[in-house]
Amino acid sequence: MRAFIALPIDGQVRERLAETQSRIRAAAEALGLRLKWVSPEQLHVNLKFLGDIDPERAGLLSEAVRRCALAEAPISTRLGTLAAFGPPRRAKVLVVGVSDPEGRIGRLARALEQAAEGLGVAAERRPFVPHVTLGRLREPSDVTGLLAKRFPTEQAVVLGRIDLYESTLTPQGARHTLVASEELRAR
Repeated sequence: MRAFIALPIDGQVRERLAETQSRIRAAAEALGLRLKWVSPEQLHVNLKFLGDIDPERAGLLSEAVRRCALAEAPISTRLGTLAAFGPPRRAKVLVVGVSDPEGRIGRLARALEQAAEGLGVAAERRPFVPHVTLGRLREPSDVTGLLAKRFPTEQAVVLGRIDLYESTLTPQGARHTLVASEELRAR
């Protein structure tokens, strides 16, 4: 089972971000950029990509998600500007940054990373950077022209739950199935 843990983007914030994603898509196409776009209902802040795991571990990971949710209150933060992963002239992914001035999202990601490691899931080598992926470039591309444009991505968001998803790859893109969900609820 291919899986990941994330903070979903819900409601009006997701709708506004989806509208902006549509504008970004039109601008990217005009610039000749080829991307595989994340569907609006799948917009999220990834906390831990688990990769292929034994389905029997899903219950243990669900318990780790529950423990982490009990330890953290909903996170009020802001979505930032459009950015790219990889050098802008050879970018691989278009993202919207997520502000984490108090380090709460990072702390949550570290707790889930430790729990997953304890269950035999390989540790992530790259530093954690909170973000929402909008699309993946089909090949490394120059996105400097796209990044120079101003898109209304910045907005307040409340991240209120942690979800564990199974991710199934299909020719139409990844399909995410909710395995477990816990509201953030520390007082």
